[in-house]
Amino acid sequence: MAKIDTVDDYVPPTNAQRNLKKLYRDSLQLVRRMQLSTERIIPFTVMARLIAEIGQDYKTELTWSPVAINLINAILETYMVELYQDSNLNGIHGRRTHVRPNDVQLARRIRGERS
Repeated sequence: MAKIDTVDDYVPPTNAQRNLKKLYRDSLQLVRRMQLSTERIIPFTVMARLIAEIGQDYKTELTWSPVAINLINAILETYMVELYQDSNLNGIHGRRTHVRPNDVQLARRIRGERS
């Protein structure tokens, strides 16, 4: 006769399992919140510093208007979202639920970008 599982067979989750579940839930909640919002992901001041630093490599004493910084920010975020979508498709094709660096490299190579 087969043994029937009872309540006594319950094994509570470990702390590591609870932490993983909380991390997973929190990350999904963050993704859902960001998908509903229209605000920029990268703050303006951080983007302005990054643009100024990269611009110094080409010409010294450049000044950037706020409109130009916002435009570059919008273009960058659009590019990154599309790249991560393609990388996610590569991960799904590999039967994974996460994205690896080689998925991003493959997406860039398929697009014909420099590596």
